[in-house]
Amino acid sequence: MIISGIRLECLQSVLEQAADLTKKDFLQDPARRVEDALTCIGWPLIQVGLSTIVAVLPPLLKPSYMVLVFFKTVIVVCSLGMFHGLVVMPAILTAVVRRKDDSW
Repeated sequence: MIISGIRLECLQSVLEQAADLTKKDFLQDPARRVEDALTCIGWPLIQVGLSTIVAVLPPLLKPSYMVLVFFKTVIVVCSLGMFHGLVVMPAILTAVVRRKDDSW
């Protein structure tokens, strides 16, 4: 999915992680939930972010201000997406404790 030239795989992977963790009732221990989240989604999230950064490297061969600004924007967006997926979302999902007897 491409919106305004920015790839949203990081956001998609975070949403998949959240949906996956809400379906698993057996993960009541917060440490186990973080471990499971990072095991399932950590490496693919890093691959998506780094491959997007590598994909925008070739235009840097032409020295141009616009190319440099575009590259910096992609770096910031990918870095924030990976940070959000690897640190923020697991922390939030760990803090939210869902009991079996609660009905949402």
